Amino acid sequence: MCKVILQSAYFLISYFMNKCFCFFLILIFLQPHLLNARLERNLCPKPPLGLKRTASAMKEREEMWRKMQKSKKQNSSTTLKFAPATFYAKLLNIGKYNFIPTNVNELVVKCQFVRRKLIWEILDSSKKKKFKAEVPWDNISAIRAFIEENKTEILEIELDEQPIFHKEISSQSTHTTWEISDHDFTGGHAMTYRIHHLEFASGDLGKHYEKMLKCDKRLMELSQQPFPRLDSPYFGPPVLFKNIRDYNPVQLDDSVEKVMALDRAQPFLNELKSAINHELSQSQHLQNVL
Repeated sequence: MCKVILQSAYFLISYFMNKCFCFFLILIFLQPHLLNARLERNLCPKPPLGLKRTASAMKEREEMWRKMQKSKKQNSSTTLKFAPATFYAKLLNIGKYNFIPTNVNELVVKCQFVRRKLIWEILDSSKKKKFKAEVPWDNISAIRAFIEENKTEILEIELDEQPIFHKEISSQSTHTTWEISDHDFTGGHAMTYRIHHLEFASGDLGKHYEKMLKCDKRLMELSQQPFPRLDSPYFGPPVLFKNIRDYNPVQLDDSVEKVMALDRAQPFLNELKSAINHELSQSQHLQNVL
């Protein structure tokens, strides 16, 4: 009797397990279709009572669904496609500051497509330290490049905000630790002048520049507009340092420092003089009228 009961229980358990397993397989198979149907219901809600879905409306919704799926695939592939790029420059010029590396690793350019920023990384061999300036793409107001076969390639950008400076804390063979700093390694030129000019060996810039424009629609539009776009090459009143030698890798004498300061200040003095003359003429005109 017990044997019959156990056999019956085993049969019932096996039967229900097979049913559950089959239901589970069916659920896994139908899950994507159920999800698509749910999304379709959200995109294509039932019309108000008394109205019917037209063929054109259904076609528009189907087209919208296809575009959403295509856009999702493009966004996911773009993130994977554009990995950070590191390459080397032959010259960095900002205002009257020129840095020409003696070794290839003394002037490194990095382009971060996901974080959307450009980086100039300087190795000051005299101090045996690294400095870098970060330029977010959103701060670029104009951009252009000169790329020809078997010729020096040139990148120029104009900024509407000053770059972000970093200095090296510690360095290892595979990693450098940085911290944000107010130290302008260009001797104040990057804090004053908007335009950055870089030169590269033939073939080093083109592919990275093309990726950058493809990755950012705004930069693509800026590359097709006149350069520069802003009226003044300066950010604002010139930055004067008491100890400019501490900021500039190239040692300068006092006479050169004074000339540089006067040169930076001259455009603002001219603008101030013009504004004062305009106000005086307006005041004189009002007095004559009264």
